[in-house]
Amino acid sequence: MSTSHLKTLRKKAVELIRLGDKVYHYRRDVMAAADITALRESASVLEQAFRDKKTKEADLESALHAQHEILSKVGGEIYPVRFVNDNVETLLVIAIVILSFRLFFFQPFVIPTSSMYPTYFGREPDAVSQAEKAPALHQRILRKVLRGASHYKVDAKESGTISIPLGGHPERGIIQGFYYEEVKGRKWAGLLPANYREYTIYVGNTKHTIRVPFEFNLDNVLLEAFFPGAESLAEAYRGLVNKRDGVTFENGRVRLSTLKEATKGQSILRFDILMGDALFVNRFWYHFAPPKAGDPIVFRTGGFKNRAGYPSMLPDDKYYIKRLAGMPGQILEVKNHTLFADGEPASGADAFGKNSLRADDYPGYTNVGLLQSGMKYEVPQGSFFAMGDNSSNSFDSRYFGPVPEKEVIGKAAFIYFPFTKRWGPAK
Repeated sequence: MSTSHLKTLRKKAVELIRLGDKVYHYRRDVMAAADITALRESASVLEQAFRDKKTKEADLESALHAQHEILSKVGGEIYPVRFVNDNVETLLVIAIVILSFRLFFFQPFVIPTSSMYPTYFGREPDAVSQAEKAPALHQRILRKVLRGASHYKVDAKESGTISIPLGGHPERGIIQGFYYEEVKGRKWAGLLPANYREYTIYVGNTKHTIRVPFEFNLDNVLLEAFFPGAESLAEAYRGLVNKRDGVTFENGRVRLSTLKEATKGQSILRFDILMGDALFVNRFWYHFAPPKAGDPIVFRTGGFKNRAGYPSMLPDDKYYIKRLAGMPGQILEVKNHTLFADGEPASGADAFGKNSLRADDYPGYTNVGLLQSGMKYEVPQGSFFAMGDNSSNSFDSRYFGPVPEKEVIGKAAFIYFPFTKRWGPAK
């Protein structure tokens, strides 16, 4: 016989020894005593034949046949091998290892908003000029791989003038962006529930809807696509309010005309949403060393989302990423775009200094909520004060108060996607 045939026999011997041991441990309580004895003896003979390098191939084949015979008799669902039965245990072990790794070591986290910009990027729009040709499928796939881009478009069902409902009460000077409804949906191929913003666009009187992740605000995309000369929605509204058919009222809601005509079948809106920075959160480091001022911390809001006594309450249970700006017992204050801790400019991260100087796109810290102009705040014991690097666009401890130490799950460790200059250790 060939050497390759001997190797095949030895591989099969390893597998049948393993299965014999598995059948013994899994089924010995339902096996007859004689079958248990026969199985152990057969397994012992096969193992000795396998370990003895001088065993003849015929003897090894005989031992394999004997093991096969007894396993076929007493193996139940374990033997003969079926793909699902044999692999479900392996798949469960893999799942447990992955979940344990996520729970105790490194948890993946995708930044949804721009509250930590420019240190980290959240979801951001990439509007496509409606005059340009729609990107080809291979281009969309490439952008999905490199930037995590999701493509959206709206095609006109009918011909007519494009108009968009507004939120708030524009007629009274209260404009709350373009109108949307919060709707329930699914993500990850329908596996998980998710919340979405559903915006409405009219062509004539025909309603068109577009659904985006709830954390994503579509206002800037709509403003750029339909009101390119306006710097704000309020400016666009003021510019059209005196024009005929520029503003209409329907069911108590203001509908702002774009004064643009659409043809049935024409694409009226196309854009991409670029995925926010995806990073790993180090969940075990804080078991060995306490958090430090300047750390980019991730915390869960469920434990204090309904807490009263602060300017605002958290709306739901989510994971947030912010900069640890204040340690227990420190007295914080914001003056001239600078964060002060115990009377000295905050230290521990480059973002503090850059915000103070309003350098490299850092906007500077703003006086709101618990840190309004002239106000100081002492961080209570057992808690941290968390602030976004993009201070003017961050919902943080200035609004919902300090973060209990027990709610901090870890420290941002490594940006693994997308593949940009930010890829690498988190700052």
